[in-house]
Amino acid sequence: MFESETRSTSRRLRHALRRRGAACLAVSTALILGGTLLVEPAAQAASDAGPKEGIQGRDISVNQGNDYPWSEVASAGVEFGQAQATDGDWASPTFDKQYKAIGKAGLYRGAYHFARPSHSSGSEQARFFMDHGGKWVNDGTTLPGMVDLEPTPSAKTADEQCYHQTPAQMRAWIQDFTVEYKSETGRAPMIYTTNAWWNQCVGDTTAFIDSPLMIAKWGSGSSGDVPASWGDYDFWQHTESSKGSIADRSRFNGPKSRLQELATNPQYVPTGSANKQQSPLGY
Repeated sequence: MFESETRSTSRRLRHALRRRGAACLAVSTALILGGTLLVEPAAQAASDAGPKEGIQGRDISVNQGNDYPWSEVASAGVEFGQAQATDGDWASPTFDKQYKAIGKAGLYRGAYHFARPSHSSGSEQARFFMDHGGKWVNDGTTLPGMVDLEPTPSAKTADEQCYHQTPAQMRAWIQDFTVEYKSETGRAPMIYTTNAWWNQCVGDTTAFIDSPLMIAKWGSGSSGDVPASWGDYDFWQHTESSKGSIADRSRFNGPKSRLQELATNPQYVPTGSANKQQSPLGY
């Protein structure tokens, strides 16, 4: 997903550490977490690598402005779109127009929030997200809102990568966000993350198996591992982009009837959690 341009302290550093490259650029990145080098996938703005099956989608942020060609990508087979609504306590000035354009193109649509666990509580950020476009409504086409859980590009140490939170504190923050979102909408928010970040900063927990998972692994022919608490993904984001007309690309892991169920059924069971049970204590 995208950290908003205005929230990044260094655009050059962000491009070096994350996936934001030009269309033909592939840059291998690495995250140093607790002294362990966790190699992340190559950055790819647009690539043939990735899943060949599943429903196509796109996600954008303020970086794409208001001119993304949703009608064109819909004609090419894309069936869902997601737009960044918020980032911590910042609201995207382009979200409303982007979100309307996704709907106008006849696509399933959803909003996402870039989490800042060190800035304020999970419930506060969930409320801010819902107040600025992230609320789920049962209109047949709206996907549950998604919380984007990943490090900021400027973070270097393990402590910074995890927003100065212990795994227990991070689980409590995500739980706080989830409870607030679900109390208002009746839906568990979707979760976006990478396997490396989740294992480092959250750990193995079954507390969030009611949340559909979007796993990020870019420029690869395989989604790789997903957090053990799920075992499989609902969405796989397989490319990343920087700005302009290029958007992140993802695939939904199922037929259109299943995507329709996600948009309409509060009892939707995420693909990777169908055979798991939530822990009694929530963590």
